[in-house]
Amino acid sequence: MILKLAAEDFSNSFGLSLYDNNNLYNEINLKSIDLSVDVLNKLKKWYKSYYIYTGMNETELEKYKNEINELDTQGIEILKEVALDLKNICFEKTIYYSRGLDKKLVEINW
Repeated sequence: MILKLAAEDFSNSFGLSLYDNNNLYNEINLKSIDLSVDVLNKLKKWYKSYYIYTGMNETELEKYKNEINELDTQGIEILKEVALDLKNICFEKTIYYSRGLDKKLVEINW
């Protein structure tokens, strides 16, 4: 199982998703997992801040490079916190995907 965080458009799980070994995508039902209130609040705040950049093209995104870098740094730390909170689920790896840079920034094998 792979846990991924990316500021996806119209995500009901604030960017968190799971992929199985066949690369089948599933949004996480946040009501059915044991995520701490603190981590959930950080995730929501990060997603809300990042979401305004998700519909921008490369030229527009370039203007907000510093903001996106800061949000990516926050997102990586939040992903680590989520993975620790969900340690009862066996993740093969966790991935952080930067929507602003349009590339995978971090992949952690567990």
